[in-house]
Amino acid sequence: MGEKSLSAFVAQEARESYIGTAPRVELWVLLEYPEWWDSKVIAKSRLSFQVKTWLEHAKKLYPHTRVQLIKRHSQPEEGMTCFIGISQEDRQALYQFQLQCYEDVLDLDLPAIVARQALYDPFLFKEPLFLVCTHEEHNHCCGTFGLPLYVELVNALKEHAWQTTHLGGDRFAANMVCLPHGIYYGRVTIPEIEGLVYATRNQQVYSQAYRGRTCYPSAVQVADAFLRKLLNRPELDAFRFASMQEIAKDRWTVSFESAGDQTLHRLSIVKEKGALGRYSGCQGVETCHIGSYRLSGYEMQEACMKE
Repeated sequence: MGEKSLSAFVAQEARESYIGTAPRVELWVLLEYPEWWDSKVIAKSRLSFQVKTWLEHAKKLYPHTRVQLIKRHSQPEEGMTCFIGISQEDRQALYQFQLQCYEDVLDLDLPAIVARQALYDPFLFKEPLFLVCTHEEHNHCCGTFGLPLYVELVNALKEHAWQTTHLGGDRFAANMVCLPHGIYYGRVTIPEIEGLVYATRNQQVYSQAYRGRTCYPSAVQVADAFLRKLLNRPELDAFRFASMQEIAKDRWTVSFESAGDQTLHRLSIVKEKGALGRYSGCQGVETCHIGSYRLSGYEMQEACMKE
């Protein structure tokens, strides 16, 4: 299949924006599964009925939960790894568990982990995790663009880089998510690895490939990206989400507070229907028109003026 027939290439040529396209996720369940990934990976896997049921229950236990299968470029020497990640705005945490068999996952108490019970403190994973979508059976773009990026990422990060099943937005491949903060990146290229890794390890957003943060709905992701670019503030904790109001169809007012001085930033966001078509899959099938966001207004209110 030629590169120009891939949906990611078509979307890039059409200059389709990926800002605000990260899915809502606040709880992650990542289970190592080093075998071949079918397009319906969990259903077609050789995991037991009990483990599949546990994973399905995990997805329904809390809103905005996502289950991913992960693997490395080599087979594990023994057992398998499971990560539980929390990517809320006010709490980010990552727990690592070494399982002797898949059924060990049944013993993990998700409510206790979410509730920060001290029992699970020894399992806290202190470093960021970098997941690259290489799920070629779901979409050819994921393998074509994601796998070379993952190979280079392993050279830089070793055990902190993993392949993952579909992250969403194959037309933005190569796609990556950084945990525990839940930061989505799209169209990541190999030369960007160094800058992206540096930003993540220093609690910053790498703005050049920033799709959004999973703790926010789409309009808030867009406002967050616009605000960071407007004020040149890459620090992850530079702003805190304050409020969002949909004032009309495809029009929002989103407010953030600056960390420290509580300065209020109010942004007006508009979503417009574009003239170009959106393409899905790798056959270049047009499905709808591209919607793009623009910043229609911005005002800053000093903390003293709010009183």
